[in-house]
Amino acid sequence: MLMFAASTSRASLMEQPTARGFSVRNYAVVPGPMALTFGRGGELYVGHEPAEDGVGEARIYRVLPDGEVQPFGPPIGDPDAVLFDAAGVIAPRLDSVLVGGIDLASLGGAIHAIDPGGAATAILGPSDAFFNPSDMILLDDGRLLFTDFNQNDVKATTGDEPQRLFEVEGPGFLAYDARNDRLYTSARRGKISVHRGNGTLVEEQLVATGRRAGLAIGADDRFFGHDLYTVSGGGELLRITAGGDVTVIGEGFGRVKDVAFGPDGNLYASQFDGDRILQIRPAPFSLGDMNGNGVVDAFDVDDFELALADHAAFNRAHPQIEAAFVGDIDGNGVLNSGDVAPFERLLASTGGPAAPEPGVAGVVACGAFLMTLRRREHAARRCGGNLHSGVGLMET
Repeated sequence: MLMFAASTSRASLMEQPTARGFSVRNYAVVPGPMALTFGRGGELYVGHEPAEDGVGEARIYRVLPDGEVQPFGPPIGDPDAVLFDAAGVIAPRLDSVLVGGIDLASLGGAIHAIDPGGAATAILGPSDAFFNPSDMILLDDGRLLFTDFNQNDVKATTGDEPQRLFEVEGPGFLAYDARNDRLYTSARRGKISVHRGNGTLVEEQLVATGRRAGLAIGADDRFFGHDLYTVSGGGELLRITAGGDVTVIGEGFGRVKDVAFGPDGNLYASQFDGDRILQIRPAPFSLGDMNGNGVVDAFDVDDFELALADHAAFNRAHPQIEAAFVGDIDGNGVLNSGDVAPFERLLASTGGPAAPEPGVAGVVACGAFLMTLRRREHAARRCGGNLHSGVGLMET
């Protein structure tokens, strides 16, 4: 109880992170949170670091969907890494949690399986062939991959003695894109490398983020796409494309150890210095509400034009709104000229603005309204032929 009280106090002292287009909330208070993995029923299992840069015996935690936090399983040596093994690929029972740590007596590496009832079985080790896994993933071919920081490599096993898959200096976390056979590894100083599932090197350094932190790949929805997510050494939430393009989408995340997508499609982060799990989910929004005033009307037209022409300028004008969410009317994942016609139809369906009256004022008003929505000739048809070159319509 004292541990939870202290953790609650530390979490309350942390500033709340922000992320453009997303809401960030405290999901659970968990002492020393490390790796994250979700169970079949939406429960979250959290690895635990018993002491900063130290080794001790501790239990992992289970966070139920209603937010209740429970210690889970018996004490295990330095249980940083956790992985839910739903099918019992490595574990002897279905729906078990694999826990990577060490055997404190021999200081050899060990991986335990905790069954749904909380009983633990050592399934690998103690062994001097590996030491204290930091992260684990399961591939579709039945191999368990894990990072071995002390031996500077990523190892693979199907339940037998783990073998080196490839060497990497100070590896931390893994993420695998099965669709494109890209295995991402975060390592010392936040260097992210790319390999094939068989260990073949694709790119020695895709990017460097300044911190060895968890990695997660979006499920290809309209909000997170199929990109890679991590947190930088400066506490920035990063979105990274397969080509290495980096976008900062959030700030103030502190020392995040791991990130993982939940079955609800939201992103979760273990903030070690805040003793808490953060949930990052798309903020409520209305398609076409470019200025965030809660309605779609003529006042959104200028901001729609700005988002099309200069995304960065739109972000500066509206720090809490993500143009790609509110302006992607056709739902293809990007804001571009293909959203112009759907935006115009959306405006019409919400009842505004009506076609202006003829005359100089009417011409200027209609020109502003349709500035980038259609080509000049279509705009002229909507305005009854009242447009002329002085209005200054932009071609799209």
